[in-house]
Amino acid sequence: MYILKVCNLGKLNLIKSYFYTIASELQINITGIKTEIKLKTLHITFYFPGDLLETVINT
Repeated sequence: MYILKVCNLGKLNLIKSYFYTIASELQINITGIKTEIKLKTLHITFYFPGDLLETVINT
Protein backbone atom coordinates (compact mmCIF):
# COMPACT_ATOMS: atom_id res chain seq x y z
CA MET A 1 0.00 0.00 0.00
CA TYR A 2 1.39 3.39 -1.06
CA ILE A 3 0.53 5.13 2.21
CA LEU A 4 2.37 2.60 4.35
CA LYS A 5 5.48 2.76 2.16
CA VAL A 6 5.56 6.55 2.37
CA CYS A 7 4.85 6.45 6.10
CA ASN A 8 7.76 4.10 6.68
CA LEU A 9 9.97 6.58 4.85
CA GLY A 10 8.77 9.33 7.21
CA LYS A 11 7.48 11.54 4.40
CA LEU A 12 4.24 12.82 5.89
CA ASN A 13 4.03 15.71 3.40
CA LEU A 14 3.71 13.17 0.57
CA ILE A 15 0.72 11.63 2.34
CA LYS A 16 -0.94 15.05 2.64
CA SER A 17 -0.28 15.76 -1.02
CA TYR A 18 -1.70 12.36 -2.01
CA PHE A 19 -4.98 13.00 -0.17
CA TYR A 20 -5.24 16.62 -1.36
CA THR A 21 -4.92 15.36 -4.95
CA ILE A 22 -7.66 12.77 -4.47
CA ALA A 23 -9.95 15.31 -2.79
CA SER A 24 -9.38 17.77 -5.62
CA GLU A 25 -10.17 15.18 -8.29
CA LEU A 26 -13.36 14.19 -6.45
CA GLN A 27 -14.22 17.86 -5.83
CA ILE A 28 -14.33 17.39 -2.05
CA ASN A 29 -14.00 20.59 -0.04
CA ILE A 30 -11.14 19.86 2.39
CA THR A 31 -9.81 22.78 4.41
CA GLY A 32 -6.86 20.91 5.92
CA ILE A 33 -5.13 17.60 6.55
CA LYS A 34 -3.01 16.76 9.59
CA THR A 35 -0.73 13.71 9.61
CA GLU A 36 1.40 12.38 12.42
CA ILE A 37 2.96 9.12 13.54
CA LYS A 38 2.34 7.99 17.13
CA LEU A 39 3.45 4.64 18.54
CA LYS A 40 3.79 2.99 15.12
CA THR A 41 0.37 4.17 13.95
CA LEU A 42 -0.39 6.82 11.35
CA HIS A 43 -3.01 9.34 12.48
CA ILE A 44 -4.69 11.33 9.71
CA THR A 45 -7.21 14.08 10.39
CA PHE A 46 -9.23 15.54 7.52
CA TYR A 47 -10.73 18.97 8.14
CA PHE A 48 -13.89 20.02 6.33
CA PRO A 49 -15.92 23.21 6.74
CA GLY A 50 -17.62 22.69 10.12
CA ASP A 51 -16.49 19.07 10.60
CA LEU A 52 -13.52 16.70 10.77
CA LEU A 53 -12.74 13.03 10.22
CA GLU A 54 -10.03 11.18 12.11
CA THR A 55 -8.56 7.87 11.00
CA VAL A 56 -5.79 5.61 12.29
CA ILE A 57 -3.70 3.22 10.18
CA ASN A 58 -1.44 0.68 11.86
CA THR A 59 1.98 0.59 10.27
